[in-house]
Parts: sequence; C-alpha cells; structure tokens
Amino acid sequence: MLPAQEEKTVLPSSTEGLLRIQPEVQPPLGAQVEQNIFNKSFKKTFATGIVKDISLITSHDSIYSLLSENGGPTHNLFNNATSLYGFQGHFRDDSQYYLSFMPFRNIEGYENVEHWLFEYYVKRPLNEHNKITIGQQRNASGLEGSHSIFGLETGRRSLFASKCSNITAIGTKISGDYDKFDYQAGVFDTGRFLKNNFDSAPEFSGMVNFKPIKNTQKYGKIKAGTSYTVGNRDAAYSVCTGHILYDYKKAHVDFEYAYADGYNAKVNKGDKAKGYYATFVYDITPKIKAFYRFDTLDPNTRLAGQAISEYTTGLHYYIKGNKARVTLSYVYADYESKPDSNRLFSMFELIL
Repeated sequence: MLPAQEEKTVLPSSTEGLLRIQPEVQPPLGAQVEQNIFNKSFKKTFATGIVKDISLITSHDSIYSLLSENGGPTHNLFNNATSLYGFQGHFRDDSQYYLSFMPFRNIEGYENVEHWLFEYYVKRPLNEHNKITIGQQRNASGLEGSHSIFGLETGRRSLFASKCSNITAIGTKISGDYDKFDYQAGVFDTGRFLKNNFDSAPEFSGMVNFKPIKNTQKYGKIKAGTSYTVGNRDAAYSVCTGHILYDYKKAHVDFEYAYADGYNAKVNKGDKAKGYYATFVYDITPKIKAFYRFDTLDPNTRLAGQAISEYTTGLHYYIKGNKARVTLSYVYADYESKPDSNRLFSMFELIL
C-alpha cells in the first residue's frame, strides 16, 4: 500500500445511529442530513437527457494545532489538505456518479494533477440490497481507513489507519446491506492515481459486518466486523482488522484492532505493524458531544522502542444540525523513542 491519502464525503440516508460505520456511507458530521447551512439548494434537476440531477459537493476543513514536545520546540501548524470539492448526481436509470478534487494536498512523487483528482466512480444498484461501484474509490481496508475523515469520532484518523489503511484505488467493488449483516468486496489496482494505474498488480479488499442486536431501547445497537486487504507491489502485503461498535442511548463506543504484514510494500517491504484504538463518545446535548480515545501503534514490530500511544480528549460543537462542526481537543503522545508531546488540536468542518 502507499502512504495515507484523503478524502470523500457522500450524503447518507435517513438511517440513524450506527450509520456512520456502514460500509459505503460516512455521514457528514453525524447521522442526519438537514437543511443546507446557507439555506440554498446546490442541486439541479433535468427533465430530459441522460443526467437526472447534479449536486455540488463542498467538504471543507481547517485544522490548526499547537504542538509542544517535551524539551523541544513549539510549532503552530495549519492544514486544510483534506478539503474536497466536486459534484455528484444520478443518471436517468438512477445510477449514481461521483467526481471529487482535493486541490490543497501534496503527495511526494506525484504531480499535482495526478492526485488532486481524488475519487471518480459510477455506482449502480444490482437489486434491493446490492450495488456495484466502478472507478477510483476507497477500498475496505479497516473501519476508519475505509471512511472519509469528515465525521470521524475525534476529527482525526487513528494512528494505524493514517499509516496503513487509508487508500483510494481504481477498481470494482460489490457491496450489500441486509438486516443482519452488510459487506463490501472489491478488486483494485495497486498503482495509485493516474500516474501508475495498471502498472502494478491486483489488490483484493473486503469487509463484512454483523448486526446481532438491532437498535432497541433496552439493549441499544451493536455491530461487529472484520476486513482483509491483500496485494503485491514490489513485495506482498496484507492488512487485517477487526472491530466492534456499540450505541446505547447517548453513548457510543468503538474499538478496532489491526495488523499489517508488509504494509507500504513499495517503500518498507518487510515492515510489520500492529495497533488498536478505543473511543468513547457521549452526547451532552444535541449540539455538544464529548469524546475520549486511547490509540496505540507499533509501526515496526521487528524493532524495539518504536511504539506510539496517544490519549485524546475533546468536544464537538455542531452548527445547524450536522452541516458544520467545531472540534477542540487535547492530545498527549507517548513515544518510546523520542520526547513525548502535547498538542492542542482545533478543526472547523463544513459540508455543503
């Protein structure tokens, strides 16, 4: 796999609760779609022609963080590399099309135009429960790796997902959603972006989630699943993850464990990594959510002293339903091989 890449937002259906971890749909900052924050529609419908409708997409974030390393310098960091723009809509047969750009990100070894074009695909229903998606899209490598950063529980991707499982690639994916389980499985090209497409080898990526307890007043809602990605690009690699999520009234808990054998095969051919995180979220009010996360990663299990552990606590404040949010958090990072650090993290996210 190649290093971490960003991002995409797709509007969800009206399903509540664990919608955020459905295989294809990452809700924009929550589980409900409400009126646009500017009270203006950015959708155009056509009475005739192949295209049925078109909507503009704007998913913008501005991140500012203050980093202080023990015994070291203090840094002020500003980043909006994950901001995304584009359009989506439907053809006359109700197939969905999607095209997005990320003009503020830079990835070493690629020209701007090669990685600015982020995701482009056509998604077509096969029947009531199943769909097929063809084009450049996210694979199913890990819970947070397979989702957009917009709406993630802490506003930041886990350490493992950032390094090992945050991937987009050209390929074909079939996905389905049933009463007791959902799944996605696809075959992709291990070359990333237009520069290297079809210049490498196939990659398989799949995920399955089971839903043993539905949303009930007494027991809440639970979902548990696993994902597996395997491929070869100069060297073989694989990523395996397992996760469990639980909603109960105003509380949400999620946990994911992951192991990578030969991740980033192009660069770190023999490296093996493992990590896990646990997140707790509580709805203080409809507009304010508090969260805490413990996150740990060993990026190379063959070497001692490489592990990283992060402790994050913070608040989300939502504006006009779930169309925008402000995130403030404190992150303490415990490193085995270098001085620990303290970070104040702030993010503003806006979805049109």
